[in-house]
Amino acid sequence: MRKHGLNLLLPALLAGSLLALASGAPAAADPPGADAPHAARAAALIEELGLRESARPLRDDPRWQRPARIVVRADFPGVVEALRPFAGDAELVPARDEAAALAAVAGAEALNGWCSAEILAAGRTLRWVQLFSA
Repeated sequence: MRKHGLNLLLPALLAGSLLALASGAPAAADPPGADAPHAARAAALIEELGLRESARPLRDDPRWQRPARIVVRADFPGVVEALRPFAGDAELVPARDEAAALAAVAGAEALNGWCSAEILAAGRTLRWVQLFSA
């Protein structure tokens, strides 16, 4: 995908993910703009792993809580601003690089875009980690 296409698609994917996380809604099967080969591979992986959508929304689980602090990958302009309308009262903490994510992850319930052993060790309160690659 060309870089400018990613700049347009990534905020939409992040917003959808943040909305699902904040509301406890199930995630959509395919992100907007997913092309057929990727969708087919995703469907095959879902089938292989036996993943199934729950009959009960996550928000109905008594253990579920809205995230209060979300560390967001913000290595290009406009990401955090695009997510704010979907974040409710959650604090969105931008991280421009992995070092910034490591510094910001303490106390966060969700992390978007960065993951390493050091970040996971520092993120003791994390309940959701989302990456855009396998």
